[in-house]
Amino acid sequence: MHRLILSLFPLFWSANSFAHGISEDAKRAMIEGGYLKYIWLGAEHMITGYDHFLFLFGVIFFLTT
Repeated sequence: MHRLILSLFPLFWSANSFAHGISEDAKRAMIEGGYLKYIWLGAEHMITGYDHFLFLFGVIFFLTT
């Protein structure tokens, strides 16, 4: 049980330490905008986030080896 807790600890620690917020303009656009604006903000986030590119690189790397 101790080993399981130690193996899961980095998952919770990294999620909190590397999480990022959104700008006030983006918050307002999500609240006041429609579905298309919400989808646009999500697409913009995925393109500009380095963590998403690292995830895709990892998936491709492990699928090809």
